[in-house]
Amino acid sequence: MTISSYLDKIFSELEQLDRVDTVTGAIYRQQAQEILADPSIALKVKVAIADLLSQANRQLAIASAGNNEESY
Repeated sequence: MTISSYLDKIFSELEQLDRVDTVTGAIYRQQAQEILADPSIALKVKVAIADLLSQANRQLAIASAGNNEESY
């Protein structure tokens, strides 16, 4: 798999985070974190991945708070 196709896969997976189970979502997030830590990946790509990851994390936080009767 080329780096380009791997990055395309990561982008696709991050866009699906709200539709996968918890374990799969954790795997997708870990892969994204590994890309962010890789010094050979272009900053522009890292920013795009970080934005998708941030959006997905916000959605998860909102969904988690909405499902918790003890949240305020």
